[in-house]
Amino acid sequence: MSDSSQLHDFNLALTYTAGNRQLARELFVLLQQGLPTQQQAITEYYQAGDHLALFRVVHQLFTSALFCGLPTLYATVQQLEQQLQRGTQPPEPATVAQLLTLMTQIAQLPPPPFSD
Repeated sequence: MSDSSQLHDFNLALTYTAGNRQLARELFVLLQQGLPTQQQAITEYYQAGDHLALFRVVHQLFTSALFCGLPTLYATVQQLEQQLQRGTQPPEPATVAQLLTLMTQIAQLPPPPFSD
């Protein structure tokens, strides 16, 4: 899934920012800037089996993905959160891998335009 239109729905972001293009763009850029640190934390916490710390990082992405118009990231984060909330077993490796892949792809997207 490398097609940016499948990863980023700027119109959805505009819905959550009340049509404020500049705010939607700024939120997206801030998310992108934080992704490498979050990826590293997710990897470390997952490998260490620290599910509480992993949940905290993933939960931060939950709202960001929604407000930034990233429906695929949002769905994957939601799936991982649900796995972590069950707490009966570790999260599925495929879900963690999918999340990390999406984060890499999103980090490489061009920022949305300031105007049409």
